[in-house]
Amino acid sequence: MRRAVIAAAMLWVACALAQDYPSRPIRIIVATPAGGPVDVMARVLANALPPVLGQTVFIENKPGAGNTIGSRQAAAADPDGYTLMVSAASGLIMSPMIIKNAGYDASSSSHQWRSLPKHRRCW
Repeated sequence: MRRAVIAAAMLWVACALAQDYPSRPIRIIVATPAGGPVDVMARVLANALPPVLGQTVFIENKPGAGNTIGSRQAAAADPDGYTLMVSAASGLIMSPMIIKNAGYDASSSSHQWRSLPKHRRCW
């Protein structure tokens, strides 16, 4: 019984200390110029997230050097979920192969690179 009370108290403290996500605006880094297909996809995502998350989402275009500038900035961001990145996979993967010091490694497990699901168009 004593262990159950201690476990319940620890759970209550953990819940009290937990922060709600998101508690501040979310930044999406787009590693391509504004107006292109990757930027349009990021803006669609940025428009869909605020109603779900209840927080502002803004876009920062950081084009240049084969997606390296934006990718480097995203890789250097705190891994707290407040900085996301949208990029063409080709630039994200190829840049470290052809640029000696790209500043990030897309194959490294130290970065949380994730891919958005691909859906077929129905029209």
